[in-house]
Amino acid sequence: MSSPLSAPRILLLADHRFRDTPVLSAIKVELERLVPALDVRIISFDLWQLAVELFKPHIVVLNHLHGKRNKMIAEIVKRHDGKVVILPTEGRPNTYDQMVWAANEWPHQLCDLYFCWSSVMANMISGVPTEIVGCSRFDFYRPSLRSLISSREDMLGRYDFDPDLPVVTVASSFPQSKFHKQQRDFNDQDWKDLKVTTIPGRENPALFAEQEYESLESFRLMIRTISPHYQVVVKPHPAEDIIEWKKTADESGFRVMESDYIWNLLAMSDLHIARSACMTLCEAWMMNVPTIGIPLGDECVKPGAANEAIDLTPIAIEPSHLADMVEDYLVDESVVDETDFEERRYRYIKTWIMPESNGGSCSLVATKLLELLGSSPPDDIFSIGDDVNLSQLVLNHSKNYSKPGFDHVGQYNKTVTQQVVNEWVSRIGSL
Repeated sequence: MSSPLSAPRILLLADHRFRDTPVLSAIKVELERLVPALDVRIISFDLWQLAVELFKPHIVVLNHLHGKRNKMIAEIVKRHDGKVVILPTEGRPNTYDQMVWAANEWPHQLCDLYFCWSSVMANMISGVPTEIVGCSRFDFYRPSLRSLISSREDMLGRYDFDPDLPVVTVASSFPQSKFHKQQRDFNDQDWKDLKVTTIPGRENPALFAEQEYESLESFRLMIRTISPHYQVVVKPHPAEDIIEWKKTADESGFRVMESDYIWNLLAMSDLHIARSACMTLCEAWMMNVPTIGIPLGDECVKPGAANEAIDLTPIAIEPSHLADMVEDYLVDESVVDETDFEERRYRYIKTWIMPESNGGSCSLVATKLLELLGSSPPDDIFSIGDDVNLSQLVLNHSKNYSKPGFDHVGQYNKTVTQQVVNEWVSRIGSL
């Protein structure tokens, strides 16, 4: 068996604690199960520069190759004869225009393999090897990993909810809305760097943020109509202004899920409400939770994944309509039977999010990474000193972010720490 310092090295860079850590941990566990000699590390994007320079990975896995930062990471890895892999972990591109951007507006020459959620996306990417693996996060709705989702009883206890009363869960999804009031210059430069401004309808970041804020206000107005007799918990999008949501919750008698995994929200849900373009509706389907969509923004009418999902969830147009629909679901039970949607939802998920694979997405990703690695990875020096320095760097970073807080753009408790990574690796590894 190879010693730790001569073992093949795979670096999984994690961008978000609640979105990325479980998925990357599952991939790490599977990689090390298949080849115990591998050195696989999950490290926060915060530490990307020193992580890449010290660890000298034979493969680095990124969530995308848009923008200067990720391009720089790829260039450094390629200089060491390493390979660069893209594993999208954020939301799906909701429209065809967004798919064109996601498929084209990045340096293809730096990518050795692109993991696609669907054949639709794979067919739009040219000049780069692709593998269709689905959305790895959806593995946690499969039997093998579903046991790691908190139980309904645990979640009700966490929020001190009455188990005899219905719980209405709400997922807000307006990540650009906060830039209407703050950090406009940052948002403008960020979108230009990522080339988001090449997407039709998003040429003007400030205007788009204003439109999104107006949509968010309409969404809040509708949510306020839900009867106070129900137990309502709102999970803001990780990029939204959580302070504003707390104010709304205090005024309306709601609870706010400040930071947690979406599946834990759905675990206690009797009815889930979200923007029609929000992927949490699809996740609610996987958890057999009834859903209501609120169609706000142009993503619902433009061709693409979001538009094709509109007819798969009952929609509420007006505030009074939403209030009546909630009553119908939870009291009168007169809404269309959810079984009417099952077959069409299954086909939708298979087409856009999770094509059928024997072992699940994370297992398939691990297998394809090993194939890319090959039997003789580049012989680059990863010294004991590098290992010590990298380990200390990760440890200090985790200590600095051991308590929840806001990052430089106002995202709450986003940072990936080694403690959270270790917890997920241990939980998944024990299955």
